[in-house]
Amino acid sequence: MSIAQIPITCLWQELDDSGSGTINFSAPSFEKKWATYGWGNESDAVAYAKTRIPTSITVSGIQLFFNEYKIEPASEDGLLWIVTATYKFQIAFTEMSFDTSGNTGKIQQALDVGDYYNCDGTGDPEDLTPEGQGVPSFNGLIGVNGDSVEGCEVTLPDRFDFTILTRLALASMPSTYIDALSRITGMANNAPLSLTYNGQTFTFDTEELLFLGVPGKQNSTADMEFTLKFSTSRGKAGGIVITVNFSQPLPGGTADVTVASTSLFTAGQNIYLLSNGSISGGVYNIASIISDTQMAITNISGGTATGVLPAGSYISADQNDNQVLVIGQSGPIAKRGWRYLWTNSKPMPVGGALVGGRLVGVQRVMQPNVAVVNKVIYTADFSIIGIFN
Repeated sequence: MSIAQIPITCLWQELDDSGSGTINFSAPSFEKKWATYGWGNESDAVAYAKTRIPTSITVSGIQLFFNEYKIEPASEDGLLWIVTATYKFQIAFTEMSFDTSGNTGKIQQALDVGDYYNCDGTGDPEDLTPEGQGVPSFNGLIGVNGDSVEGCEVTLPDRFDFTILTRLALASMPSTYIDALSRITGMANNAPLSLTYNGQTFTFDTEELLFLGVPGKQNSTADMEFTLKFSTSRGKAGGIVITVNFSQPLPGGTADVTVASTSLFTAGQNIYLLSNGSISGGVYNIASIISDTQMAITNISGGTATGVLPAGSYISADQNDNQVLVIGQSGPIAKRGWRYLWTNSKPMPVGGALVGGRLVGVQRVMQPNVAVVNKVIYTADFSIIGIFN
């Protein structure tokens, strides 16, 4: 039935152009459309539509599940509404296994400058700092030995590996399902995702989830058994440097903060003020962007203000980014999960003092030169797997 043919007494009628879409993985969704008449406002139309939209449908022998809907007015009197529901292929979980122990790897960059101690028997044997004592700073490089940086082995943080075991009737699978899984093996998600299992919800930002493949088998009852394998690497949102000491207002108060650039932020956005790599300023909301380097921010953390954040502190856009990624004297580095970060180091002049008009005591010490973030893994639409919200 077309819109023009809908009787004025219609409460719920499927339209002629309902049922568009194909069950394959170039278009992994299916739409159904209905008209409903007699509702003077959207909330009433929505309430009624929710009682009528089927939770699942069967197309070409394949069961699809309700994913989302939209509702739009379709008449001048405001009484006619068109409801469009999207259905997708989904898998019911049988079992989920996970591991948060992570992997080990070599790093060359520490989270701090480091504590320095005199080891040659001269001078102050107590704790030294590079500033003002003629001690060369390595800017966080680990294991500097001449022109080499040896680094150290650590357990890498923010790793979460999991598998989903599921059984699916062969007749319920799209014919291209296994082929689609093989084509995205070794790829990362191209959009944010969430996954809910037994009341536990897991969220993944873009490129944080790597699909490792799917061992599978067909059993004697003509069911297919799959073990979907994933690995997570959390990203860093980056941020910006506070360039002028910032006196924090009390909770609910607003103050102006000066930063290197406001281009990363928008009014109304929540931000997180950090100092020395940990959350110390709490949560703020951007009240307004004043200029290219200044914005008004409101303290919404609900806690007690912690005083002055010194210039060189950071503002991050990610509430999970409580350890800002900084290498050497860089600003906060943005890195999506499975992108590859590498650094180049080179000997640079450090220290020295003017004595009799001459610069003496200069040392050439390995320093981080440039940090590069590369995309090394292709991305794909993970909705075709059928397990994500």
